[in-house]
Amino acid sequence: MNDEHSSKRVGRKRRLFGWTLIALGLLVAGAWAWSLKWRLFYLTPQRTVFQLSGGCAGVATSLSIQEHPRLHEGMVTESHRQPILWSWEFYASGNMRSIFVPLWPIPFVLWAAGVPLLRSGIVARRRADTGACGKCGYSLAGLGVDAKCPECGK
Repeated sequence: MNDEHSSKRVGRKRRLFGWTLIALGLLVAGAWAWSLKWRLFYLTPQRTVFQLSGGCAGVATSLSIQEHPRLHEGMVTESHRQPILWSWEFYASGNMRSIFVPLWPIPFVLWAAGVPLLRSGIVARRRADTGACGKCGYSLAGLGVDAKCPECGK
């Protein structure tokens, strides 16, 4: 386990998952900033509208959606400024149902999970590069290649 090839694998999944969460957080933060100026609608054949606007993402279903003049099946983007939605919003009346979820907390949650994973993967790789146990950091110098760590048993 102390050869150079295997030490590069230590913590690889944690680093990869950490970078993925950080990148997703950046993507959602970009969508939030974009939605402050622009509005995006996508109408499905089943008359469900997916919307990105005002810092939130929403889904609405209604039998009367087809009467809206700007909505046709497919995607519509328009410049529009509307107030920022800071909290959840649910609306139900007659044949219409809609839910809107604010996007601003999502990047913080993704980053709060991604940064510790990335850090732990980097620390585990550094420990493996220096000949220490990847879990607890105990020096494995003088032990056999397949020997378990005397400190933690890994």
